[in-house]
Amino acid sequence: MNTIVLEGGCHCGAIRYRVEGPLPESGYCHCRDCQQTSGSAAQVWMDVEIENFKLTKGTPSIYESSETGRRNYCSNCGSQLFFSSLDEPDFVFPHVGCLDDPNLIQPASHIWTDRQIGWFKLDDDLPRYARDIPEEE
Repeated sequence: MNTIVLEGGCHCGAIRYRVEGPLPESGYCHCRDCQQTSGSAAQVWMDVEIENFKLTKGTPSIYESSETGRRNYCSNCGSQLFFSSLDEPDFVFPHVGCLDDPNLIQPASHIWTDRQIGWFKLDDDLPRYARDIPEEE
């Protein structure tokens, strides 16, 4: 297994994190929650096992964006850093744009495309799912 080390944090530097482990899966999320909380047409995330994720500086604030969703952000600069879910307690979903080098992660899919904004077009051949990625994949 190849191990990758990724570091990231908020815009002002008050919160920092480190990911160390296998290369995480990544993709675009087009759901309305991601659109509204990021202020963008989509959010790019990565799946990280909680044991491979460590906060190295600061403590994020938490916004409960749904019954199970928790968005962790910097209360100083407002950067949305990662998402966690009560439905998937063994994972955390850092946002690729907060990495020191976001070029290290390549999105592999699109989820919640039934909510994709009509004018937002990405010309790629990545798999697309109307909702979430089916369990069998």
